[in-house]
Amino acid sequence: MLSMKQSMIYGFILQVAGAFIISLILWGFSCSGYFCRLFTVISIGLLIALLGSGPGYIWWKFSLPFTLACAADALIGWSIAGLFMAAIVKPCRCKKESR
Repeated sequence: MLSMKQSMIYGFILQVAGAFIISLILWGFSCSGYFCRLFTVISIGLLIALLGSGPGYIWWKFSLPFTLACAADALIGWSIAGLFMAAIVKPCRCKKESR
């Protein structure tokens, strides 16, 4: 069994890895506006909230308030992260080949 300190460290590493993956997705998109990038991160956060919390409600019969709280936590967290990520991560300026 992990200690609280180990769990917090592993949880932080997991969130940083998730932010890195979303940054790569954001970097590869062609949308250049801040709000377009923000909407992209919020949409991914909504996907994480639904797919991450939904199975607990459906399969393990977690209570609805608990499930909604978990989903809200994910959505709010990624929305706040999106405010910063949309400002920091710029789209790729890679030269696209035409075929």
